[in-house]
Formats: sequence, C-alpha cells, structure tokens
Amino acid sequence: MPKRFHILAATALICFASAAQAEEVLMPVHEIQRGMEGTCRTVFQGKTVEPFGFKVLSLMQGMLGPGQDVILTRLTGDKAEFTGVVAGMSGSPCYINGKLIGALAYRFGNFTKEPIAGITPIQNMLDIFKLPPEPAKTASNTYTPQTYQQSLSQLQKTMPVASAGFQRISTPLSFGGFRSEVLAHYQADLEKLGFQTVMGGISTPSAGSIANPDMPDRLEMGGAVAGQMVRGDLSIDGTGTVSYIDKNRVLAFGHPFFNEGYVQIPMATAYIHHILSSEAGSYKMSQSGREVGTIVQDRLTAIYGEIGKKTPMIPMQIQVQDSASVDPAQLKLEVFQSPSLTPMLMAMSIHNVLTSRLNYNLGGTLLLEGSLNVDGQNLKFRNDYTIEQGQDVVIVAVQDLANSLFALWGNPFQKPDIRGLNLKVSLKPQQRQAQIRRIWTDSDEVKPGDSVTLHVELSNWRQEREIRNFKMQIPANTPYGPLTLLAGDARAIDGLEASVRTGFTGYNDLLSHLFSQRSNSDLHLMLITNEGGMAQHSTLMAKLPASVQELLFTAETESLTIPIRSPGSEQRIATDADLKGQASLQLWVTSHAKAIN
Repeated sequence: MPKRFHILAATALICFASAAQAEEVLMPVHEIQRGMEGTCRTVFQGKTVEPFGFKVLSLMQGMLGPGQDVILTRLTGDKAEFTGVVAGMSGSPCYINGKLIGALAYRFGNFTKEPIAGITPIQNMLDIFKLPPEPAKTASNTYTPQTYQQSLSQLQKTMPVASAGFQRISTPLSFGGFRSEVLAHYQADLEKLGFQTVMGGISTPSAGSIANPDMPDRLEMGGAVAGQMVRGDLSIDGTGTVSYIDKNRVLAFGHPFFNEGYVQIPMATAYIHHILSSEAGSYKMSQSGREVGTIVQDRLTAIYGEIGKKTPMIPMQIQVQDSASVDPAQLKLEVFQSPSLTPMLMAMSIHNVLTSRLNYNLGGTLLLEGSLNVDGQNLKFRNDYTIEQGQDVVIVAVQDLANSLFALWGNPFQKPDIRGLNLKVSLKPQQRQAQIRRIWTDSDEVKPGDSVTLHVELSNWRQEREIRNFKMQIPANTPYGPLTLLAGDARAIDGLEASVRTGFTGYNDLLSHLFSQRSNSDLHLMLITNEGGMAQHSTLMAKLPASVQELLFTAETESLTIPIRSPGSEQRIATDADLKGQASLQLWVTSHAKAIN
C-alpha cells in the first residue's frame, strides 16, 4: 500500500476520533430569549446532514413537568416550510450562535399553517447520563398476569398524552416485508404509542450495505439513527435523529421511543429515502443500516445509546407448511427484548407470515406448536384452531401466544433469560371442530377404583351428531357421597381454575403454568368432590380437614384464600377434533368401606 494512503487513512481516523470526542459548547435555557434565531440539522434525503432555520417564539417553563421546559420555535427555510415538522426529525440538534441548545422533539397542532415546533433543552437530556444501572427485580408476594390487551393499554397510559394540539413528533416505524392488511390491524395501537407506521425495505443484521451502498457506516450529529426492533426476513425499525455525541455516548430523539426506561435495542445507522410531505403530517421514509451499538435508556427527554455495545437479541424461527404439504417456508428473525413490546412485535411477525403463506380464508384447521427456550429450558406448547370460512383465526392464535409472553416478561420475580422461539404452523383444509353436547354413564352409582364407560355426545361444524365412548377411572381414594364429573374443553377448565386463582407466588410456579396449559384437542375430565378445599394464590389445595382450613383461613389471608369444593383427579383424552363447550354429570359414590369426611 502506498505510503501516502497510510498517511491519509491515519489522518481520517484521527479526525473521526476527535470529532466523536469533541465537546459541544452548550447554551443554558436561561440565556435563550424570544426572537433569537438559529439552525437545526437533519437529513432530508440520503445521508447528508443539512441545516434549516428556526426562530425562538417563547420558553414554555415546566410544560413537561417540574424543571422540564420546552423551547417554542417556528421553523424557517424553504424545505422546513414546505414539509412542516416531519416525523423522523425528532432529535435534530439545534444551535444558536454555534451553541447547542437542545433537540427538536415536539409539534403543535394538525393541519397548521405554520411549522411550529418544540425543542427539548440539552441539559435535561444530559441528565440521563446520571442514571444508575438497571436495578435487579425484587420479589413480590403474588403476581397476577395481564392479558395482551391489558398490557398494551397499560403501556399506552405511560406515554406522554397529546393535549391541546401539543404532541411528540411521531417516530416513523418502518415495516419491511409486512402486508398492509396486517399493519392496518395494529395501526391504532401503534399510533397510541407515538409511532407512525410506514412501509419500508427489509433491514438485516449485516446492515443492508449490499442493497444500499450509500448507507452511512457511523453516526453523526444531525444524522439519522434507527432502533432495530425486528430484523431478518422481516424488519421493524424506529427512526429519529442524533442529538449529541460524547465519545461512545449518544443522545437522540429528544423524547421517548416508547418510554420503557431501561432498554436493550440495537442502535443502527439509517438512510433516508425520501420525505413524504403531507398536511396531515410529513414523515421520513427510511431504512436502517449497520448496527453500531445499543440503546440502553428510553426516557422522557431522550434515548441514550452506547456505541460499540452488543445487543442480545431473541432468535425466532417460523416454519410454515401449507395444506398440500408442499413448499414449506422457513423464516428467521431476531427480535429485541422488551417486556412491553416484544410480545406484540412477535405476534405481528407471526400474523404477517401466516397471512402471507396460508390460504386460511377458505376454512380448515390451524395447528400452532413450538418451543420457547427460557432459562435453559425448552418449554413446549401446542394448540389447534378450527377456522370457519372467512374467519381470521390467526389473530386468536397469535394473541394466545402473546398472552403467555406478556405474562412471562411482566413477572416481578426475575428477568427471564429468553434464548429463542421456534414455531411450526400447518394448515389442513378439513374443519375438525366439535361441540360437547352432553355426557352420561350407564349407571349413576359408581365405586372407588371402578373403571366406567363414559358416553359423550358431540356435534361437528355441520351439526352432525356422534357418540364417542371413553373409559374413565374412579380414583380408589374417592370418598363416599356425591361426585361431580366435569367434561370440558381446555378454555373451560382453564377458566374454572383461573376463577379461583389469586396469583402466582414464584417464578417456577409461573413457568409451569404458562407452558403446561391444556390442549383444546383433548377432552378434559375433572372429578370434583364435596370435600372442603382452598385456593390460595396459584395453588389448589384439595381435601383439607376442617382444622387445617381454619389455620389457613385467617384475617391476613382472607383476601387471598377462596374456599372451594375439592378438585380430584383429572384425565385428558386425546381426540382428533378442536373441542368446544362443557357438560357436567352428577354421580354417587357408594362403598361401605368409605364414609363422608
């Protein structure tokens, strides 16, 4: 290599290092006066950082809370006045007399005649550097998981609320490889989180430099930055602008990403394809590039990333088999780890894959099975879903999975170590749904230890009725007296237990429940006696003597303990149908060797 090239390369490295480590000259809020003019920096197209002007209109003190001010400005210049405040400009660094005052972060009103924006003061953003490391989870007495929809609603409540036309500049969320009808289903929920959904190109872990040789390879002040939430055969990226760089520390956005606090999101460069101008709200069309670090904080005034830090991701593999058993598709993704959003993004990705690959609108049976690698264990799950013609059962299937994932990530006991999700989905054209109509035996009197024949009447989706016969064992320790036999589908028995469950008391207790749930292709038989029992937290305690019940049922445990009839043994009988409904049968146990306790 020529000596001159070595000198040029060394000079370039020195210049880059000094630029990354240079300290910005800052202007405190109290020096900012109405009428001052300055410039902000952002990317309008490609990777070139360009300036645009602004004029200070006022300082809105305490607008976001005590000590959290917003600098009210009007953007100036041909480009800014044409596009207005653009989704993706969030974080654009703004200067007065060469001094950094903060980052563009807020907008005012819709369909406005003027590009009015709010700037987050730089000192409020720098306070993020003072936050301590993420604390470990502290154990809780009990934990009652929320559903997918409940968790999502809770997350939306934590976001700063738009009022009187004041709102965060939306973060454009670019979806690569997603179908428009899938995005439409989730769009309202995403908008409540401050995202603007945009169709985009697929981003890969290797940066997409082959597809786009102009992709920037490093971050710079005013340059585009992306948080990679999903990448691989599908991708989801959130794009904003770099506000501040100090050595390996980066601040961006000037407002929250989704306000989760401690996070781990791959931080990447980004390329701006175009700004789509609209009176309803302009936005940047972008694509993320090379991963350069990790976003570690997501706070009210900014996101904070560290250059060079690797991000642990969750590998996800989806295998789809069509009804003719031809051309199986296998997609590989990586999903970032977040208690709030990962289950939703996984559900969206699975929903999109199934919508793209399966012709399920004609009806049939969907089989979803897989395993989740968590804390060194492979937890397996399996379920069948009958699809009536025109029914979008995929939504039900993916939300069932999302419910379990939300419950796992939201637990207060410990942070789950999730290493991968493998999913296999197949579709059969036959509908195999059956309704449980009634059950009976040849005799209403049984003896402990007897094997009795149970008759179950089912009706299929065509309303054709059939009788199925099963053998059922009466436990040898069943007491003399009335005995209730409950036959039901998985949801009926799960619902019965959930109605008396008051929460989970430990991490292993939660895991065993989430991934040992009943299959809806099994007929579930549960025997219930009149013996006294109790439900406390997630534990069902059967056949308790009165003296033990008295000890357990105290003033302290009254709100956590529910008296129940004692559930006895449970039997699961495999069928070839997706069972629905429930039926019960009253039996009488007769044995001179037994007496009622």
